[in-house]
Amino acid sequence: MKPHARIGYSLGLISAVFLLFWFFTENAQPWHAPGPANPGHAGFSCGDCHKYAPGTMRQQLTSNVRYALGLRTSPVDFVHARVDNQTCTNCHQNPRDQHPVDRFLEPRFADLRRTLAVDQCITCHQEHTGRRVNVEPTFCRSCHQHVRLKNDPLTEPHHVLIASGKWSSCLRCHPYHGGHGWEVPTDNNQMIDAEVLLRYLTDGPSPWSNSSMENGVRE
Repeated sequence: MKPHARIGYSLGLISAVFLLFWFFTENAQPWHAPGPANPGHAGFSCGDCHKYAPGTMRQQLTSNVRYALGLRTSPVDFVHARVDNQTCTNCHQNPRDQHPVDRFLEPRFADLRRTLAVDQCITCHQEHTGRRVNVEPTFCRSCHQHVRLKNDPLTEPHHVLIASGKWSSCLRCHPYHGGHGWEVPTDNNQMIDAEVLLRYLTDGPSPWSNSSMENGVRE
């Protein structure tokens, strides 16, 4: 190899190693994130959610090759462990959650698990999208198509709203996970404003909190 070629390859290798090292430093994390952090997650580092998978890289590669060859029944995580429900609930704990993910493990929700993955947090809350919720606010129809209350407190009863296909109105009264110190209204005119709700599902403030009500969000 000619001397100038050897120098060129050496400089290229040094540059590649330097860039690779820089790419994986904490300051460079925003450059290789797949998208913007979701509301409330801007101060997190990648390692807060993306933990290293068990085993060495060689063991992980070997196990996945064996899986591809049919020599083992399941693959393993490679480099980083999958972000799962436990990753979310490590920070997001709500003892009064009206729709905890483990509730959907009941046999009656088997079809919904297959079609909508309702037992996974990331079905609705996909990270690196810059949005708080990534599904349309009409998903209540998946389970509540036959709601009919004997003494319905609403001025426009639930079964009328359902028959009219007004599924986007559900979250204007009922926060999906409950809590927030919110008193469910009985007058349809007291529903949360639709635009306020849509802003919250993107990156706006909570319309169900007491502070929001004081600021006139509830109309």
